[in-house]
Amino acid sequence: MSLALVAKSNEFAPEDFPTIEALIDLHKKVAKAEKEALAKVTTSTTVEVENKNLIEKFMDCREKLDTKLNNVYSYVLFAASLGHLAKDITELVNDYKDFSVNTVKYVTKKPFILWYYNSVNQAIIREVKYCQGSIAQLLASGTSIMRVSMSDKMYLINCLRGSITRARASIARANLFCRVMV
Repeated sequence: MSLALVAKSNEFAPEDFPTIEALIDLHKKVAKAEKEALAKVTTSTTVEVENKNLIEKFMDCREKLDTKLNNVYSYVLFAASLGHLAKDITELVNDYKDFSVNTVKYVTKKPFILWYYNSVNQAIIREVKYCQGSIAQLLASGTSIMRVSMSDKMYLINCLRGSITRARASIARANLFCRVMV
């Protein structure tokens, strides 16, 4: 095989056919390798785009699940607070009933105890008005209680529980004073 090359306008071409065939074969192999590399790059790019889309979908799904899980926690907390509120109301009613029954017993011995009974009733009326004002303030926007935000619902429940606690404390103080006097 001779390496004799012919100079043609700044290009060199071999003169013998085996070298020409070898160069053509090499060119075909390089072209085939380029096509395979281009196919691999295209496949890689496609896979990368698909992965990016899947990651975005995963993150969206994760965000939605986190939101729903937070909502579930909020509603569990809300339900527990409602349960405590119902328990507090029951205890308030029982305390008031016991106080009323005891006041009737005590009033025969000391008529002045009616003043404590009246004082407790006034305190309970104040708390009821406060609760009505809190609910009215929350509903001033014209929305349903179930449509307001969870923080507003919890605020309302805490206001109601605070009023119930203050009313129960008034009843307990008056009951103690009545027992001490009798």
